Amino acid sequence: MNQRLKRNIQKIYKKKNYKIIYNKKKMNRCFVFFSGNGIYFPDNSEEFYKTIEIGDRYEWKEISKDIDAKKIIYLRDIKKIWYQKGINNKINDINKIILLLKKETKKFSEIVLVGSSAGGYIATIIGNFLKKAYVINFAGQFDLKLEGVIIKNKKYQNISKKIDNKKIFYFFSNKNKNDLIQYNLIKKKKNITFFKFDSNVHGPAVSFLVLKKIINMSFMELKELGKNNDSLINPIKFSFTLVSPLKLLLSIFLKKIRNLIYG
Repeated sequence: MNQRLKRNIQKIYKKKNYKIIYNKKKMNRCFVFFSGNGIYFPDNSEEFYKTIEIGDRYEWKEISKDIDAKKIIYLRDIKKIWYQKGINNKINDINKIILLLKKETKKFSEIVLVGSSAGGYIATIIGNFLKKAYVINFAGQFDLKLEGVIIKNKKYQNISKKIDNKKIFYFFSNKNKNDLIQYNLIKKKKNITFFKFDSNVHGPAVSFLVLKKIINMSFMELKELGKNNDSLINPIKFSFTLVSPLKLLLSIFLKKIRNLIYG
């Protein structure tokens, strides 16, 4: 990491690095979305300036528009170290993130924690401390050592044996080597509902529309979805059970057109 990027990160680290949005929705639930390490890429000062300093990016903001929840919280780890240094210079470790989210979610009867990769890792940790929460984890890690990451706080080095929340939905790809390594640590856990996709994609293995449908499901709808998909999942067939084929194909076509126009 070059010195200019380090300086820019330290400057933004002094800011909040979380956003709270209130909605006039019926459901008394709160969503918490955790950005992963792909919040900006590549790791250079130009990309950081464009994506974070100017763009103020948080993962999940686009896909969570119009979601049925009275409150939505977005967090990001601009240091990209699995939230070990928290999100800013005051909320500077995982324990302080837990305190923040306990305070911000205490009035809600339903709390949904969502994240992919590093975001899924922290969502699972937070789920241990928010007893009314359920976790939607897309290929989050459980042992950081397997990612080549060694941290000082050993409490959060390997969380595979410390998962107390009984309401976790774990989506992963069976052809992704890193996903499989992490899955093997927790595959015998009875408190996790697994969705094993026939894919090599790390993170969500489905399209934007299908992903939006998944995260907006209730806990009971997700449990039922898990019962119906307890073996290897074909991403296309799975997608067609949630979103009409015409609507799905149209969205993919429009995305390709936008990419051609805007690059």
